[in-house]
Amino acid sequence: MVKREVSKSVLAVVSCLCAGLVWSQARVELFSPSGYAKDARQVTVRFSEPMVALGEPNRSDPFAVECEVPGNGRWVDERNWVYDFDYDVPGAVRCGFSLRDDVRTVAGGTVEGLPEYAFHTGGPAILHSEPGRYWNPDRWKIDERQVFLLLLDAIADRASIREHVHCRIDGAQATLPVDLVEGPERTAILDAMAQAGSVPVDALLESASSHLPPASEHETRTRILERTVMVRCRDPLPAGSDVQLIWGAGIAGLNGMTTTEDHTLSFSVRPAFRAHLACAHEFEGHCVGGIHIRLTAPVNREAAAGFRLADEAGDIVASEMDGKFQIDRLDFPRAFKDQTSYRAELVAPITDIDGRALANASSFPATIRVGRLPPGASFGRGIQLVERDAPGMAPVLLRRVEEPVRGRSLSVAEDSEIVAWMRRVWSGPNEATDQWVGQASGQSVFESVEAGDTFTFSAGRADHPYRIAGVPLPGSGFRIVELELPAAGSLPRRYVRGMVLATDLAVHLHRAKASSVVWVTGLSDGQPVEGADIAITDACDGGTVARAATDADGLARVPDALPWREDCASHFRYLVTARKNGDLAVATSGRPWERKPRTSLIVHAIQDRAMYQPGETVSIKLVVRLADGNGLVLPADKATKAKISIDHYRTAETQESSVDIAEDGT
Repeated sequence: MVKREVSKSVLAVVSCLCAGLVWSQARVELFSPSGYAKDARQVTVRFSEPMVALGEPNRSDPFAVECEVPGNGRWVDERNWVYDFDYDVPGAVRCGFSLRDDVRTVAGGTVEGLPEYAFHTGGPAILHSEPGRYWNPDRWKIDERQVFLLLLDAIADRASIREHVHCRIDGAQATLPVDLVEGPERTAILDAMAQAGSVPVDALLESASSHLPPASEHETRTRILERTVMVRCRDPLPAGSDVQLIWGAGIAGLNGMTTTEDHTLSFSVRPAFRAHLACAHEFEGHCVGGIHIRLTAPVNREAAAGFRLADEAGDIVASEMDGKFQIDRLDFPRAFKDQTSYRAELVAPITDIDGRALANASSFPATIRVGRLPPGASFGRGIQLVERDAPGMAPVLLRRVEEPVRGRSLSVAEDSEIVAWMRRVWSGPNEATDQWVGQASGQSVFESVEAGDTFTFSAGRADHPYRIAGVPLPGSGFRIVELELPAAGSLPRRYVRGMVLATDLAVHLHRAKASSVVWVTGLSDGQPVEGADIAITDACDGGTVARAATDADGLARVPDALPWREDCASHFRYLVTARKNGDLAVATSGRPWERKPRTSLIVHAIQDRAMYQPGETVSIKLVVRLADGNGLVLPADKATKAKISIDHYRTAETQESSVDIAEDGT
């Protein structure tokens, strides 16, 4: 009776153990990567059941690995195992992972899975190309016989390159095969690259280093050159065309593994070598200055002598070239005679530095006619300074202006009025024409304004088209001046405006983020001016934002930050005026394209260590400080929370989270 009961108990225990064994059987939930995968650096495996106990990270690997790239496996946690390759798996490689027969779970259960898990990297792919990495087809063009240097992630079979790589020209029905550049020509190109600079070589090293085992620089370069091919389209490419180099499907590695899709590199071929007779400035269809011959490709200085420019009398006009050995432009600054035709001739065949003949040689000789410049005047840009004790004249440059010269001037004293008139001068009467100082306008700056004094003065000598004359100034201070230009040809009567400041003061504003300082000196002697009254006016609304007085060093300090408006449409931000003993000086600060000064908020990250392994926990402490005149301080308006993002540069993955900011700014 007792023996039966014991037997039943034993059977029950055995049954429970068997049930436990069935329950603890595991399976492979995830194996990545699989199938086709480029640039693999790590394999990740996740099991459905715990495979290792905590504190037992050195348990043997669950897989037998067959791959030509060495690596090491490790357990990340109880269920996750990774295999890290020593370097990125190159092209034309297959890696297989087979579950070991003796793999067991922590509970002793077996593991279900495929007989083998595997991935492959496909056929040889392009890692880097020259030209290509930073190629901008809008700025740079390729040669008609361009050689393309291609760095691959595996050695490619030469026969498959000839069969599956081709050039496609936009608009053409058929593609062009390529020829491999080998032997002495390949060596010469590599030598020329090395002599020209190490940038292409360094780019090759950078692109290939992650796909090669660690080695000496010489050995690494040797392996890179084994994977580097040079190809050229079999026929010359049409000038000015768009072309694609097709690294096609079917290109094989030495083990027969092939590419499965096309890789396209797009380029633009440089235009044909041409010469253009051109003029930089025109008026009423006639050139009025700046005759030059522009070349679409550089030539040697000696070859440029094949061009010649002559006037109507047959006199040769001398050309000017820059000091370079190769040039792409010839200037003729002495070709400025009014109502004169100039003839550009090609007196000798000319080729560019690559030996290409001039494609439009039949367009020479070519003729260009210089017309007559209309009347013009200029006060220059900005505010023209005139010393107060000098004769009451403001210089103006005149061009073919006949006597007498008429105009109007207006004295402006109040700061808000100075701002308004400066905006009017810089923007036009209705702030819509965007006319800058020195340009002629069809509208008077005094239109609809009954103010100002009219004047007339002599234009001076008439034997030269350009001359400098003096505009009378009745007194010191800030003035708006305007000259009236007579009608010329199809041009109506026009006006040229300017701003003149007759003073013996010079004022400067240095604007910082938190404060500003104004410096006033004498214009005639450069000495600091003490006791000058300073005012800073907002150019957006004309309001005064700061007042101060200069000390013995001529300095006036503004302790607070100047206000800033994003919607301000003025051509300047602030007007600074300095006054003493009836004298006035003005200056402007800020430009319309400037943005509001950014606060000097500094966030510094302190990491617990410099390197991490996949799966490890990262601890980072952030320190927030504000840089001001007192150094690094805690921000006055401290935030309590911050949003941070961590970017992984290889995978482009981004992790965002919200963190609390303590009272000490960490």
